[in-house]
This record gives sequence, structure tokens and C-alpha cells, in this order.
Amino acid sequence: MGDPMYVPLRRAAAAVGGGLASAALLVACSTPAPLTNGPVHLDIASVEDLSQGCENIRDGYPGAAKYAGDGPHTIVVFAKDLVTDTASLPDYQLANSDSPDDMRDMLDMPDSPREVELLACGETRPGDEQLNVCAYKSVLGGGPTEIPLYSQLYTFTIYELLTGRVVDTLKLESQMRLPASSCPVTLEGGGNKIYAKAQPFELDDLFKDTVNGPPA
Repeated sequence: MGDPMYVPLRRAAAAVGGGLASAALLVACSTPAPLTNGPVHLDIASVEDLSQGCENIRDGYPGAAKYAGDGPHTIVVFAKDLVTDTASLPDYQLANSDSPDDMRDMLDMPDSPREVELLACGETRPGDEQLNVCAYKSVLGGGPTEIPLYSQLYTFTIYELLTGRVVDTLKLESQMRLPASSCPVTLEGGGNKIYAKAQPFELDDLFKDTVNGPPA
């Protein structure tokens, strides 16, 4: 966009005639653009929606409870539990209990995301320790198939939900050896290995200090 003072002389008349339009254009060009780099928060309607924070916590969830004072602090836990060595990468699954008869007070499901202070997101990778062997029978007939059960390694990142700030990182290796508790009830697609999902008491023990202790 040229300055009218520097147009060629043969165009001076046109420049003068269009002076008002040029001035208006200059004013429009100098208007500051609106700011677009402010905080970007999670848009949450339910506790289950908090899995969005595990994919991208952004600047947190402004409707969350304040992480302050003595515990216990309300926590919601999601994890990507491996099933077999041939299964596709899992999605985040909610690990909190929604059963009213469950005795796991720390991981009881909150009624609303507005009650939640902390969000824990668990990534997993295969473990090397064989815990047991799980036996399955094909629906098409034939003898039972036995597949070794291995541990899996969890890395949980814990966020202050209100702000998105990282509070702590905790690691866990699943160790439950009882087939009734650790073997998946059904198995689709087979595989050479299956992995033991972290059990409720393991998660309770992992998060007890964070939940019951003072804010980090």
C-alpha cells in the first residue's frame, strides 16, 4: 500500500481525488488485530469427558475444584490398558469405580467434574515379567489355548485439573497373579502375550499419598 506523496506526477490528480479513500484505508490497516493467544480451556460436560485432558490438558478446566487444603483430594484416573501384543493402541479408559458398594473411597466416581481436583493419565508399555498363564476356549471348537500373562508398566502423569499444571509423575508395574482377576474374560484376535491390568488395590496404593497429602 503506497504513500500518496510518492506516486508518479502523472497520477497526482487521481491521488488527490482519492485522498479520502486512501486515508480511510490507512486507518483500517492500522487497526490492531484482536488477541487470540489467551488461555484455552477444556470444554467438559461429564466426568468421562475429562479424558480429553489426557490427550491435551490445555490450560486446565476452569470449573474444577480448587486443589488446596488437606486431603483427601478428589482424583479421576484414566489409563491406556494393554490387552495383547497384537491389539491396537488402546484409548484412555476410566479407572474410577462407579459401584456404590465399592469400598475404594479414594477412587470412587465423583458425581460431577466440578468436584475433581486432580486428573491422572496413565500411559502403558509391555512388562517383561511373566505372571501366569491364561486358558481360553475357541467359540469355533477345539482344545483350550494357553497364552502367557505378563505385567505391564504404567506411567501416570497427575495434573491439577483447574490449571493444567503437572503435580507429579508416578510409575507402577501390574503384579496381580491370580488368573481369575488378571486374565481378560474374553479375548479377541488372539496374540502371543496378554498383559495384566492394574487392579484396584494397586491403584489405591499408588495414589494414596497424592490423594491424602498436602498439595504439591
